[in-house]
Amino acid sequence: MRLSNLLTVTALCWLLSGCVAPMLAMGQNQLMWSLIKPLVGLDPSSSKLFEQPMIKNRMTALLGDDYQDTLALLRTAPKLQQEGTLFYLASNDTLTQGSDRASLVWNAQTNQMSALLNKGDLTQVFTESDSEQTVAWPQTVQTWLAEPDSAGAKAAAADVETERRQLKQELTAAQQKLKAAQAQLQALQTDSAANAKVEEKLKATAQSKLAAETKPANTAPLESLN
Repeated sequence: MRLSNLLTVTALCWLLSGCVAPMLAMGQNQLMWSLIKPLVGLDPSSSKLFEQPMIKNRMTALLGDDYQDTLALLRTAPKLQQEGTLFYLASNDTLTQGSDRASLVWNAQTNQMSALLNKGDLTQVFTESDSEQTVAWPQTVQTWLAEPDSAGAKAAAADVETERRQLKQELTAAQQKLKAAQAQLQALQTDSAANAKVEEKLKATAQSKLAAETKPANTAPLESLN
C-alpha cells in the first residue's frame, strides 16, 4: 500500500514538473511585458529601466564584461521603442562617438533578450543561451547589421585622408628643404669661384712683385769707368 502511494506521488511530481516549467516561463514573459509595455516611448534613463532588477540581472548575465560599455551607449537611446513583438533600445548616433553603437532587444513572443555592441570595427551580437529561437531584430538594427563596418570604414577613410595630408605636408617640407640646400650649395659654389679668382689675382700680383724684386740691377757702361 505504501509502495503504491509512493509511486502515485512520484508520478504526480513528474507530471507537475512537466507542467510547471512552461507555466513559470509564461509567468516571466507576462512579468516582463507588464514591466516594459508602459515604458514604451519613455527615456530609459529617466524611467529607471536599467535599474529594474528583472532587466539588470538579464543584461549582466547576457553581456558579461561588455555590460558597462553597452549600458553607456544604451543610455543615449532617446526612448524605448516597440516594433511588433519586439521592444528595443537603439543608441543615438549623434551622441555617440565614431562608429560606437549598441542595441538591446526583447522579443515578447519568445521571451528572448539579445544585444548588439559595435565598437570601432568590431561588432558583437549577444543572445541568451537558453533560447533556441532565431534572433529577430528591429529594422533599425537590421540596417546596422547590413552595413556593420560602414561607420568603421568612414573612420578608416578619414584616418587615411589625414595620413595622406600629413605625408603631403612632409613631402612639401622636404622639397623646400632640398631647394634651400641647393641654393646654399649654389651660393657656396659661386663664392668658391669668386674666391678662386681673387686667389688667382693675388697670386699673379704676388708673382709680379716677386719678379720685380728679384730682377738684377742695371750695371753702368764700361766706358764710364774710365
